[in-house]
Amino acid sequence: MKKLFFRFDFSPKIKKFLTTLHNTQEQAILWIIRQLLPFLFPRHCPLCDKLLPYGSFIHEECHRELPLIHSPVCMRCGKPVSSHTQEYCYDCRAFPKSFQRGLSLFLYNKKTRPIMSAFKYQNRRGLADFFCQELCRYRLSQLRDLGADAVLFTKINIKREVIIRPLCSAAGWL
Repeated sequence: MKKLFFRFDFSPKIKKFLTTLHNTQEQAILWIIRQLLPFLFPRHCPLCDKLLPYGSFIHEECHRELPLIHSPVCMRCGKPVSSHTQEYCYDCRAFPKSFQRGLSLFLYNKKTRPIMSAFKYQNRRGLADFFCQELCRYRLSQLRDLGADAVLFTKINIKREVIIRPLCSAAGWL
């Protein structure tokens, strides 16, 4: 764990209370910062970009508009396929991939395209929390079956599959 370069001097009562909740004073300070950040930097809805109430990641009306992917799906990339007897989609059969398994959450269409481009190209890392929450809500059993320790949100290029940047560790969510 990184050492913090600043030090807070709490009264003995507050210090005792915080250390009963957390192991060290550094963890207590990090907990306080995590509690203050949503008030300083409130979340915005990924679809309509309006402010969200504390603790939510998307408006309920906007969530209903997202096109979730349901079974049957490709066993390699997670795209929808036409029947349960079909194991792989056309792309996975025609163009071999360097990864073994992928999970898709949403269809890539006019509703999800702005969210994905904001996440990939505009560096909106706050969307990683939204994707983690949705992935755990709808794909948690599949993640557990895979024995995944972490979730990496990646941009996959068809010509060369490259992981751009890992943004969210979901070990705590599992």
